[in-house]
Amino acid sequence: MNTKRNPCTYLIEKLEGNRIVKVWTRGYVIDRDIKNQMYFVHTGGTTLDEGLTLWYDMKDVKLTKGHWTNKSNKVISKKSLWRRSK
Repeated sequence: MNTKRNPCTYLIEKLEGNRIVKVWTRGYVIDRDIKNQMYFVHTGGTTLDEGLTLWYDMKDVKLTKGHWTNKSNKVISKKSLWRRSK
């Protein structure tokens, strides 16, 4: 499964020594929950089996393209979808 449709950067908190540091990290948004203002972010790898997928607050996620996209860039012929055998 290709998860690279909605690239983003998200905010994580790391522990360095005895202090907490906030770092922006790259990932891909797989799903969104508008009601609870959350994004489901995939942290790495080309498939869902690789990396982690976690829910993050929308305020902690910046979409790289600036907007949500559902459409792929692959064009499928409508004729092939509606072809009937005669």
